[in-house]
Formats: sequence, structure tokens, C-alpha cells
Amino acid sequence: MSEKDKELLKSEESTPPASPLADDQLCAIAAAAERRIEAVTKIKRLALRVTNAGDWTDQGGRPYLQVSGAEKVARLFGISWRIDEPVREEHDDGHFSYTVKGYFSMGPAEIEVIGTRSSKDPFFRGAKDTPLPPSEIDRNDVKKAAVTNCLGNGITRLLGIRNLTWEDLAEAGLTRDKTVRIEYRSQDPQETPRLPNYGKRKGLPITEASVTLEDLHYYLSGIEKTLADPAKAKYRQQNEALAQAIRAEIARRSSPPPPTDSLSSAAGPPAGTDAPRSSADPAAVSDEDWMIEVTYLQDDPDRMAALRACLSKFKAHKTAEVLPHERRAFLMTVADTLRARGIDYTPQLGS
Repeated sequence: MSEKDKELLKSEESTPPASPLADDQLCAIAAAAERRIEAVTKIKRLALRVTNAGDWTDQGGRPYLQVSGAEKVARLFGISWRIDEPVREEHDDGHFSYTVKGYFSMGPAEIEVIGTRSSKDPFFRGAKDTPLPPSEIDRNDVKKAAVTNCLGNGITRLLGIRNLTWEDLAEAGLTRDKTVRIEYRSQDPQETPRLPNYGKRKGLPITEASVTLEDLHYYLSGIEKTLADPAKAKYRQQNEALAQAIRAEIARRSSPPPPTDSLSSAAGPPAGTDAPRSSADPAAVSDEDWMIEVTYLQDDPDRMAALRACLSKFKAHKTAEVLPHERRAFLMTVADTLRARGIDYTPQLGS
């Protein structure tokens, strides 16, 4: 055996074997772990208590903390952050995405977090079968969503309260039915067509009561512009179908009741039925009522502006050109327009 090997053997023999952790050390580690679990549980409970239902949304069946809630939680625990300018990336298919880098600190601890959002996200594209083209998705909406994603990720990761469940929220009195629900759904051919995923009525069925005639004309105008754009020919079929459905809904709301059949009226009602009270169209607006309403609308600048805005929808340049059977629908359209602008108006029409 060489002298070098002898020295190596002597060194190995003199080195004491590694000893396992003593029982008291294991107990200390376990106790520290339990304290951390209790701390995280308490942090989660306090964080949820400072938020309300308006700070959460139901996205795809999971609770999602909005920026309003994230900021409340951050203030509670003294979390500070700084965020770099969002970076936009353009993709070959016309879509785009934003990436945001943020730095979050609480006491001596600091973490770096990335937030991202893409125009391909279901929240922006709408129904899977009838997605909104990227050219019609608001870039600022995607940019803000990326910042929100970064804030939510940073604050919840720093506190260790990610992947919360509805059961977690329920313990703080935040029930799922009180949050805003965002659905990513396919378009059922038998389902009522829905408005495009933009504007104040986005995603609503075209027959929804809150969707006014003005809203329908607004969305129809946008769809017609899309149809006229050769770059968006890929979506022509679905846009044509939606435009046709909206036109049909506009016609349905604007059409007068079917006229009374003069021959049937002259012959009298069928045997065993009551005679009609009047052969006049109950939906018709008399010349007197029409002039009263028009005069009232023209007497105020705001009402007059709404009156003019609605004339073009009825292919008229002045009130005298509105066809008699369209008067009631015209006045109701003016009323919807004014209500949308925060002005109350209800036509006072005779029976």
C-alpha cells in the first residue's frame, strides 16, 4: 500500500459518521412547521375577510381575485410593489399578448412575478364557436388584464394563499352566487344569438329586455363594418348570420300588429265569439297624439338630439316622413335612446 493510500485510509477512519437529527431537533422543526401552517391559515382568513363579493369573479368555475380585492389585501399586510411597463407581443395569426413583470415585497421578503394575458383568452374572444376576431378586441383591455394578473399573482404568492376554493371563500361569508359569473361557452345553434363581446351589452342575447333598439343598431353597424373588411373574410359566415338575426329582431320590435282583415270584419265574428270592440289598430298613434309627442321632444335640446338620432333608423329626414304604422315603434326607440343617456321619457299615447 502506498503512503498516499495509507493517508487516505487514516483520514476516512478518523472522520466521524454523520449522526441523524436528534429527537429534540425534529420536534422543533415540526413545531415550526405547525406554526407556519397556522400563520398561513390565519393570513388566508384575514385576507378573505377584507374583501367582498364584488372583488371576486367566477371564471370557468373557479374564484378569481380582481385587482380591487388584491389591493385591499396588500394594504392589510403592508405589501408594496413596483411594476415594469407592459410589453406587447404580436403573433402571426393576428392575436397579441401582454407580459408584465412585477416586484413585490413584504418586510425583508421580495419576489419577482410575471403576469400575462392574451387576446386568445376566452374572456376576450367570447363563445368558442363564434370567437371575436383579434382586430375587434380592445388592446387596452388585454393590457389592463395582464397588470391585474401580475398583481393578483404577486400578492397571493407572497402570502402563500394561491389556488383558493369556493369552500375557502364560503368560510368568510363570500358565496359563489353573489359573484359575477363569466362563462366560456359554445354557441348552441338552437340558442338565441348573442351580441358581440364588446360594448355595454356585450354577450347578451339579442332578445334581452335590457338590449334596446339603439343597442341593436349599434352592434349591427359594427358587424356590417366587419363584413365590408376583406381582411376579416374568415369570419364572414358567422357575422352574416348574426347580422341577419339582429335585423330580424329589429324588424320584430318595429313591426306593427297585422292589420284587420276588412272582409272578415264585414262578415262579422265567428259564431259563438264576442264582437270586436273596434276595427282600428290598437297600436296606431293618432295624428293628434303624434303631434303632441313630437312637439314635446322638439322643445328640449337633449330630447331633440335623440329625435334626430332615431330618424335615420327609420329612413326619414323629418318627423313627417315617419310612416303612420311606425310611429309607436319610433317613439319607443326615442324613449330607449333617452333612457340610455340618463333621461326619463315615456310617450303618453292615447288608447
